[in-house]
Amino acid sequence: MEDVYKSPNSDLAKQVDDKEYQPKVFSMSGRIGRLRFLAYSMLFSLFSYIATVALAIIVGLILPNSQDSVSNIDRIAVIVSGVSALVFSVIFMAVYFVLSKRRLNDLNKTGWLSLLGLIPIINILFSLYLLFWPGTDSSNDYGAKPAKNSILVILGGVLMPVLFVGIMAALMNPLIRVT
Repeated sequence: MEDVYKSPNSDLAKQVDDKEYQPKVFSMSGRIGRLRFLAYSMLFSLFSYIATVALAIIVGLILPNSQDSVSNIDRIAVIVSGVSALVFSVIFMAVYFVLSKRRLNDLNKTGWLSLLGLIPIINILFSLYLLFWPGTDSSNDYGAKPAKNSILVILGGVLMPVLFVGIMAALMNPLIRVT
């Protein structure tokens, strides 16, 4: 007679979870890996810097350059610059929180930990953690693992930091005088 209460004979350790999904750039949910996190955040940073410079150029071209109303022009420029900096900061923080949440989900951690990005000094360590700590290899509490990176994501993750450093070096070059 067979024991009906006996556990089934199955080796669960050999089962492999191979479900994957293709992450979407503007999604609020799901998981992203380290390279996607780096590529998406660097790409958004580059676009926000370009938008800031374009806005500064537009403000400089629109405002009149007469000597009579220099104080009014300065006040308008400061107000426009302050408001635009506030708007870009809010947008940048929102994107940072979304990307951090998705990266934390890849690490099988809650998205609420992304609030650590608001604490000075800790935010640097937290960003390094997000960049270098590997995510879970299979499905976790937050969904299936992300699909393999495309060539575009790999190129973006590798070339964007190089491009970023090059742009910063070009901008700093006039400030540093070699004698």
